[in-house]
Amino acid sequence: MTTAGLNFISSICWVKQGAAMNVPHKVKLRKEEIQKFLNDPNFDENSGDEEVDDEQQDVEKKYNMDDYDNEDVDTVGAQLAGLACFASSSEDPNLKDDVDSSDSEDEKEAFHLQDTDNLIVIGRVDDDCAALEVYVYNESEGDMYVHHDAILPAYPICMEWLNYHVGEQDGTTGNYIAVGDVGPVISIWNLDVVDLLEPSMKLGKKEKKKKKSKPRVKGFGHTDSVISLHWNRLERHILASGSADKSVLLWDLNTAKPTVTISEHTDRVQGVRFHPFEAPSLLSASADGTVKLWDVRETKSSCRSWDVGNEVESVLWDHFSPFHFFAASEPGSIFAFDVRQASTPVFTVCAHQKSISCMSLSSHCPGLMVTAGEDQLIKVWDVEDKTNPKFILEHALDIGRLLSLECAVDQPFVIAIGGDEGENNFVTFDLMKKFPAQMEAFKGRRLMKVVDTVENKKTSITVDAARDDDEGMDSDNEEE
Repeated sequence: MTTAGLNFISSICWVKQGAAMNVPHKVKLRKEEIQKFLNDPNFDENSGDEEVDDEQQDVEKKYNMDDYDNEDVDTVGAQLAGLACFASSSEDPNLKDDVDSSDSEDEKEAFHLQDTDNLIVIGRVDDDCAALEVYVYNESEGDMYVHHDAILPAYPICMEWLNYHVGEQDGTTGNYIAVGDVGPVISIWNLDVVDLLEPSMKLGKKEKKKKKSKPRVKGFGHTDSVISLHWNRLERHILASGSADKSVLLWDLNTAKPTVTISEHTDRVQGVRFHPFEAPSLLSASADGTVKLWDVRETKSSCRSWDVGNEVESVLWDHFSPFHFFAASEPGSIFAFDVRQASTPVFTVCAHQKSISCMSLSSHCPGLMVTAGEDQLIKVWDVEDKTNPKFILEHALDIGRLLSLECAVDQPFVIAIGGDEGENNFVTFDLMKKFPAQMEAFKGRRLMKVVDTVENKKTSITVDAARDDDEGMDSDNEEE
């Protein structure tokens, strides 16, 4: 495998303040269990869901991974198998004698999470290793550091935070991250548990061909890379996924089974997005040049479609103007559409000279949009007036092509960006503090917080069940 020199941040996800446990759990394995895990010759066969096909050309092109799929993806066990198998740190001759001493006060304080802490989860690829890195971010104290990480079985492409206890039927809250990668299986990891070796849940199973000594294993779910994910914050047990296999699937997080399949696109699905206030409404964006709007209760008869003429990279609802959505398209354009009108966009902006890899809206400041592209620039836009979008500023970052960007969930002007060059290719900063003069247009703007009134309530409504139009669909705006 010739992947030497790869180091990029493929995806970023914020976790809101107060969602994580103050003192996360730690996995503690007995010496015998660790030895068995590291030395089990059958581990690879038991973890084969993440093996990757030789049909990932789009992912290879995007991340310069031309030779990646010549081999199967290393599993967690395969990556650990090359390590010296010391089940206890006291047996490792390379460590000092005091390795079993208790953590220092500083280490204990860093491990303990405050209610004012955000978590930032990033998907990092470093040569042959893929990992989730969980950062603690505290704006008021100026802190940002890696809290813990987890080895991933394959190169991550997309992530989505889930404030839902997966696998349960009671609708309680949780702190999980769903990861889509170059394989067809979605893995869901518990962010409240440190030192995990395996995900809490897997969505899908790769079909395995029959071998001489083994029967054929029937698969389900996607058959190619998972490119996009979005969690339904109203019907909280539902997760949408888009794939290079041209399909959209809706997953029940209680049963880990797909409940709805949409196969109307003719190319890979690169963006999925539930409406912030209308639970059954789902946008899907595809490399076939279209954005489609679905009522997931009636997918055969409820589709509307907009053709932008070129490959659509991503799609985004405007949570402050919920009749509008944005689509980023090749070779660097942003389209805004009003779902109440015909297929003509309300505006089109040539935002970047190369592909727009990501776009994000401020969670608190209406109209504040940030875009990032392969031209290595971030750009800030004021899109509050849909008839007159305004360019605010651009800034070059010395971290290569910008592959991921997300606005913070609790701070109106903080963003996190990931690139593909250098060891320090993940940065966060406050736009208002960094560019006070250029951001003048937003200083007098009323800051709002979009509130989902059913955010933390139990729900027993399945995605294909009939429901009243106003049930669970309300939303309020509160002044900050």
